Amino acid sequence: MSKNPWKQKLRAAKDLIHRRNEQELFDYHAGVERAQLEGDHELVRQLNEEYAAAQQEREIEVTGKAKKPEIVDTELYEKNKKSNRKRRTRQYDWADGGREMARAMRVSRKRSMESPVAQLGTLAIVSRDIDRFEFGYDGAERTLRKGEVVMPIGDVYFSPFGDKKVVDVMSGSQIFKGLPIGTLRPVDEV
Repeated sequence: MSKNPWKQKLRAAKDLIHRRNEQELFDYHAGVERAQLEGDHELVRQLNEEYAAAQQEREIEVTGKAKKPEIVDTELYEKNKKSNRKRRTRQYDWADGGREMARAMRVSRKRSMESPVAQLGTLAIVSRDIDRFEFGYDGAERTLRKGEVVMPIGDVYFSPFGDKKVVDVMSGSQIFKGLPIGTLRPVDEV
């Protein structure tokens, strides 16, 4: 049993639904068998229709999808449909060449683009505390604190411990190997 009471309630509800569906299926097969032995084809047809309706109702219960709402006044519906469509759809007023530029940016966007903050010799600020054990096997002598100014001293590479891009940085006289480039922010010039 799980420790969470809501999981227990959910499991019990699922079991109840499963047992109810199994009983319904058993009753259906028994009724069809009895009707076929008696030769009552009308009863077989009626049982098939009832079972199909029950299955359709069960699908609605599972997916939560109900029937489409009935439209009483079609003229009013069409009028509001047209006026609401303008609010629902986004319409952009493109500047000259803007659409082509946006398309080119979408096409040329790459996940592997270099971060300008991680360029060799630039200054950057650390955006969160980075524990000394996050740097891998080499580790570090101390933790990098949020707001510390660092300078990348190497090329960007993928961490051997995961899918992150990392860079070696220097803070003061200490070198930290494998700092995730996602934690670097540009230094605002004062």
